[in-house]
Amino acid sequence: MHVNGEKTKRTFHIYVDSAEKPIVANLDGIDIQLMPVIDAYANGRLEEAKSLINEILPIFSGTHSGRLLTHLFELSLTPTLLNLASIEKDHVYLSEVRAMTNQVGWDRLYRDSFFSDNLQNSVFLKIGGAIHTKGLYAHSPSKISYAVRKEWKTFKTIVGLRDAIGVSAGSAQFVIQGDDKILYTSKVLKRPETEVITVDISDVSTLTLIVKNGGKSNSYSWSVWAEPLLLR
Repeated sequence: MHVNGEKTKRTFHIYVDSAEKPIVANLDGIDIQLMPVIDAYANGRLEEAKSLINEILPIFSGTHSGRLLTHLFELSLTPTLLNLASIEKDHVYLSEVRAMTNQVGWDRLYRDSFFSDNLQNSVFLKIGGAIHTKGLYAHSPSKISYAVRKEWKTFKTIVGLRDAIGVSAGSAQFVIQGDDKILYTSKVLKRPETEVITVDISDVSTLTLIVKNGGKSNSYSWSVWAEPLLLR
């Protein structure tokens, strides 16, 4: 690694295939110099991650990699979730606020990132080949509810299954429910399919995001609500 005229050696783990070649398909769009930061963050070494970010961020200023580094730095600060009822601005991402309830088919609900023991899956929410810095990740079947209290006009999101190394199986169907009414139902999505959704929630008190596995099994049904945005 070369930064500001100085050379630094960093070590991180990377998976290889049966021919001992690095598996890099899911690293598209991620500079190799970000790997030690991702490794530190994913393994809970947050102070190390922040130190590395401060060290290399200047050389990535204004670039895609710079934006990813800034995102990782913000994640390392573990911000407090907001109370949706107290939001005064005209927009907010659902990953920034507390849910009323959440039920997840496996593990837990993740916000704006996820953790994996496979570094090549990174920590970013990536669907259809695109990395999103805002989002909700949950293994289906899942159900997440928010008290929107008829105070918001529109909900927008992009849905799909999280990209992962060597995984093409899995399916999911995304449903948006307003109180007791179904507002939107996606087709059954498979990798790398995505759908862009916009729904009117102006008369909704409780907004519920539901994911069904879309098939006979919920294996690899790693669902992502990317850029889940409320607008007034």
